[in-house]
Amino acid sequence: GRDLVGGIACLYDSSPTIGNVTISESATGIIVREGCAPVISNTVIARGSHHGVYAFDNGPTAAVLDHVTIVDSFDAGVYAYAASVEISSSSITHSGKAGVYAYECTPEIAYCNVYMNGQTSADPLYYDGAIGDQTGLSGNVSTEPYYCDYFGSAGYDYHVCFSSPNVGAGAGGTDIGAYGGACSACVSPVTPATWGAIK
Repeated sequence: GRDLVGGIACLYDSSPTIGNVTISESATGIIVREGCAPVISNTVIARGSHHGVYAFDNGPTAAVLDHVTIVDSFDAGVYAYAASVEISSSSITHSGKAGVYAYECTPEIAYCNVYMNGQTSADPLYYDGAIGDQTGLSGNVSTEPYYCDYFGSAGYDYHVCFSSPNVGAGAGGTDIGAYGGACSACVSPVTPATWGAIK
């Protein structure tokens, strides 16, 4: 099926550690199914044509996303379908639909920045499905992270500017997302007049 077209597929009761990886322009970045419980950390998933992470019926042991940056997915940043998922200190932004979509499950989310998702709708859609808005709960925020090179003029750089709200806002005072501050220019790709205008 379409959900099995991905950068990494975690299947059949495996529990890999996935770290320091960049997945770009895949269909789905990482697929988690059939008893898989990966620990995904310090990973960037960018500019995919489907979901950033798709977790489906992976069993009682949670897939863990920690210090992950998911940016500019065509569909949901994270799509959890009857899945066990824990997301912490992660930046999930600028997706075409929901930042986190949950069906028949409730992912645990803490110290995350889920922002400017739902670009195809008139209003931003941070969370959808079985999970309510988590902004303001458990350290979660919804604000522009200010990536150093969102548009790709210098090869795409998902570090954030030094004054980004992601800096120091993760669990234990760590930075939210895969990368910390690395540039001075804080430029948003969002035109303030409308949610629908990504340049």
